[in-house]
Amino acid sequence: MSTTVSERQSSASNPFQPPQSARGIQRQFSNGCLIVLATLFALFAVVVLISLLFYVILNGIRYINLDFFTKLPKPNGEPGGGMGPAIQGTLILVGLASLIALGIIMIPIVARTTEDVLLLVPREQREASLALGATEARTTLRVVIPTALSGIVTGIVLAMARVAGETAPLLMTAFGTTFRNSSIFEPMDALTLRVYNFTLSPYQVQVNQAYTGALVLILLILITSFTVRWFTGGFKRKF
Repeated sequence: MSTTVSERQSSASNPFQPPQSARGIQRQFSNGCLIVLATLFALFAVVVLISLLFYVILNGIRYINLDFFTKLPKPNGEPGGGMGPAIQGTLILVGLASLIALGIIMIPIVARTTEDVLLLVPREQREASLALGATEARTTLRVVIPTALSGIVTGIVLAMARVAGETAPLLMTAFGTTFRNSSIFEPMDALTLRVYNFTLSPYQVQVNQAYTGALVLILLILITSFTVRWFTGGFKRKF
């Protein structure tokens, strides 16, 4: 009797809810399993990323000093020296790559990120601007782009980070050198190239500097990203 009364009360509280079928139960189970798997894979990716960052930091931060940023690399086996030419070359190459050379790598990343960010701009803002008499071009320039500016800049910075971390193209174009060189028509060093060469070195001094170079490259990308987002108001603007 009590079971009948409770069933009547539940059906009376929500009379429009259809009875749960086996198909619905299967979908809920599948949805729960996929959520759990997605969460586990996301946590795994985060743990791996954090582990790599800590590994590079622990092995590289001990060898950061002024000589590393200013001195030339020492001959094989000799202590000391630095990656001054590699840091200089990286800054030059990233600037050039934003215009030519490696620019073909940046275009798809920037285009895709910009498209996604522009689609996130609320439709109501576009309609409000058009309702006030603005043209579509003016709406895009004065409403859509300023709203999505931080996301667009983030995409550009990510593309620059991708270019700064490329090694294979530099092996065939920059060639590398242990001397300072600001001419784009001569061999030029880069952090990724120097890290790659020092990682394969049998000398522990150069291996240690490879970790430091990787850490400096990560810091350059982070500093550039946070600086650009700060000046563009990316930390304040929300869609």
